[in-house]
Order: sequence, then structure tokens, then C-alpha cells
Amino acid sequence: MNPDISNNSTLEAKGTRTTPNKHINTRLAMGILAFAMFLVIYTQSIVIPVLPTLQADFGTTTTWTAWTLTIYVVAGIVALPIIGKLGDVYGKKKLFIVGMSIFTISVALDGLAWNFPSFIIFRALSGFGLATFPLSFGLIRDLFPAHRVAPSLGILTASVGVGASIGQLMGGLLAQAFGWRWSFLTLAPIALVLVLIAAYKLVESPVRAPAKLDLAGATVISITLLSFLVAMTQGAIWGWTSAYTIGLLIISLIFAVLFVAIELRVVEPMLHLKVFRTRTVFFTLITAVVVGICTYTMLQTVPYLLRTPAPIGFGLSPLETGLVMFPGAIIIVPLGPLAGTLVNRWGGKPPLVIGMVALLLGFASFYTFHSSWLQILLDQVVVSAGIAFSYSAMAAIIVHSMPRAETGVGSAVYTVMRSLGNVIGPTVAAAYLLTYSAPLPIPTGGFTAVSFPTQTAFDYIYLTTIGIALVGVVTSLLIRGDDTKVERRVRAGAEAD
Repeated sequence: MNPDISNNSTLEAKGTRTTPNKHINTRLAMGILAFAMFLVIYTQSIVIPVLPTLQADFGTTTTWTAWTLTIYVVAGIVALPIIGKLGDVYGKKKLFIVGMSIFTISVALDGLAWNFPSFIIFRALSGFGLATFPLSFGLIRDLFPAHRVAPSLGILTASVGVGASIGQLMGGLLAQAFGWRWSFLTLAPIALVLVLIAAYKLVESPVRAPAKLDLAGATVISITLLSFLVAMTQGAIWGWTSAYTIGLLIISLIFAVLFVAIELRVVEPMLHLKVFRTRTVFFTLITAVVVGICTYTMLQTVPYLLRTPAPIGFGLSPLETGLVMFPGAIIIVPLGPLAGTLVNRWGGKPPLVIGMVALLLGFASFYTFHSSWLQILLDQVVVSAGIAFSYSAMAAIIVHSMPRAETGVGSAVYTVMRSLGNVIGPTVAAAYLLTYSAPLPIPTGGFTAVSFPTQTAFDYIYLTTIGIALVGVVTSLLIRGDDTKVERRVRAGAEAD
């Protein structure tokens, strides 16, 4: 048997498990979890088309307005490992309901915000919805039959992709028709209904990891993530060599080392670090960062390319831009579950390698073929196919490689790593877009010169992403190929017994 799985079995013995509910409605549970993830990502995206409107309505600056996007992700990432651990200890359903309740209340309050500070505070609280993602992964592993786990994780992947694209499209349409506040006020009652259905119908996980919360570890990892994320998101504004940026990065490094020291010594650690020393988990987490970088590099740069006037871009309207990007999101819907089915047949490694190769080819095509919006659409479809395969395979590998009693916090760490890539990708892309820009004449009664990204900016962005995707291909090949198949046989035998 694979040594990684043997180590996991030892740790898993420390958890407790009650008799599972054999009459669980897996389709209903899948619908609840997938729709929750859809709503969380939808909420993250609806503000993108209305950032200038928010700035004007609240009378704030461009720098502070950018925090509308940043604070949502930062708060969610900081909460991820803590909520994941609490779910392992007290019950994943309970923490899922808590997280989605905070999300629902804060979304409603965002629609009623009376000034920008209140809007940002409520926006940060709504980011707690991101912390429910690892709980969803854990509930699927704990409650679903073994053969349903990987395809179900693929469905969750699809819901994330669709939520991102529909959020941008609907955010613009609702804001244009009724005002940006209604993007939140129409969402809150839908989220409330979902929370009530989940509380009544969703079955609690029978898996527990009886332990005290490692407060020291939780505090230190929060400071580590917060300082790193603020440095990455504000570095382009402060300057990468400024005292603020370098100071925060140093603080993040110091607290990361301190977190490792604490977790190796504490009796009941927040996270058993030896699990992450296994080859499979380590290279999967590195690949997750790569996929996060590639995903959000595409989501940030394609709208710029489509909306930039000729001869660099295509001068499309916001609605036309959303329509061009929509097929890339829709393709994830069938491919996510398909990738999960392939995980059941082949294990996690082959679909992940396929996904990383698709990402590499997609960005190579972005660099080579972008002379028409139709080529951009096709390039997006290739990249989105790679995202669908990669997300489904990585989620399956992580939940199958972790001990049952640590699925929540393990999935949280995976989501944190992927989210770090989501922050790094746009940061690098923004640096290129700002550095390589030039004025283009825009008709405004006469002609006004407005600065736009140049072709050099897009070329450097896609060349950089090609190199990063190539790293992901290598790390995916270094993953042990038989881990998920071994774990599946172990679980199948346990269920038979």
C-alpha cells in the first residue's frame, strides 16, 4: 500500500465517526452545496462592472475602491483554515450554516450600506462565504458513496466557474436597470432560503476530530496570510520596494516560520503538518497555486483586451465583453463532472495532467492567436477546459489523500493555496498593464488621448503565464499516480465491511 495512505490511516484513527445516515438525499445535498458555492462566487463578481459607480456614489478614491474586491478575498482566505478546523471538530454542517448565515446577513447589509467604511466592513464579512468551500468538500467525502465523490467535486468546480461569469454579467445588468444596491438586495433573500433549506435538509457529517482549537496556530496563520495578501494587493500602489510592502512580506515570512514551529510542538495542532510532507499533497498544493494564477490572469486580462480600442483590442462594450467570455464559463459545466468521472476510472493524476496541458496550450494560443474576438473566445474555452479538469482532479486528490478527521482543514489549506494564486496572478498582470501602456485617441466630441495597455503588455503577460503553466505541468507529473485509486479501494473495502 502507498505509504502516504498508510500515514493518513494512522492520523484518521484519531477521529471519531458515528453511524452515517444511509438515507441521505445526495442529489439534494449536492444541489445545496453547489448553489452555495455559486452564490459566494457570484457575489464576489457582481461588483466588478460597478466599481466606478461605487467610487462616485461613496465619494472615495480609486485605491480604496479596489479594496471592494480585495477585502472579500482576504477575509475569506484568513477565515478558511479556522472555519475548516472548526468544522472538523464540531461538525461541518454546523459551520457551513454559520458561514452562510454570516454571508447572507452581510450581503443584505452591503445593499443598505450608508457610507464606504460600512460597505467595506460588510463586504469583508460576506467573504466568510468562501470559508464554506472546504466544508462542502468535506461533506461530500463524508456523506457520499465513494464512486460519487469525484464527479460531485467536479460539479462544485462547475458552479464556481458559472458563478464568476454570471456574476459579472448580472452585476452590470442589475446596476444599469435598478442601481447597484439591488445586486445585493435581490441576492440576500435567495441566500436566506438556501440557508433554511440547508439547516433543515442537509445531513451532518458523522466524522469528528475531537480536539481543542489551536488558538495560537489560528492567530499566527491569520497574521501570516493577512500580511502577505495586503502586501501583494497593495504592492503595485505602494511600490514593490517600499517599506510598507517589504515590511509586510517580512512579517508574513516570520509568522509562517513561527506557525510551523508551533504546529510541530503543540499537542493538538491546527494542522498535522506531516500530512503535507507527503509527495502527493505537496505537489498538488504547488499545482493549485499555478492554476489559481492562470485562472485569474485570464479573468483579469481578457476584459482589458476585449474592451481596449483598436488596433490593440476590439473596443467591445461591457455587455459584448460578457457575452464573449460566457462560453468559457459554460464549458466548465459539463467538463467538471466529466473530469470527476475520469478520476474514478484513472485516479487523480491523469485528469490533472490533461488540465495543466490544456492551460499551457490555451495561454500559448492567447499569445499566438488573438487577432479577432472569435479567437479570444476559443482560447478561453481551451483555458477553461484546463481549469475544469485541474480543479476537479486537485480537489479529489486532496480529499482522498487527507485523513477523514482532517478533510475540512486539509481542503481549506488547498483552497488557500489556490486563492493565493488568485491574488498573485492579477497582481503580476496589473504590473504589466500599468508599465506598458500608451495613449490612444478616443472620440469625445473631439479626440481625447486616453492611456490603454499596449500589445507588449499582453505579450509579456501571456509569456509569463506560459512559463507558470509549464511549471504546473511538471508538478502535476511529479504527483504519485496511484494515490486516489489506492484510497478508493481502501474506502470501498471499509464500506463493504
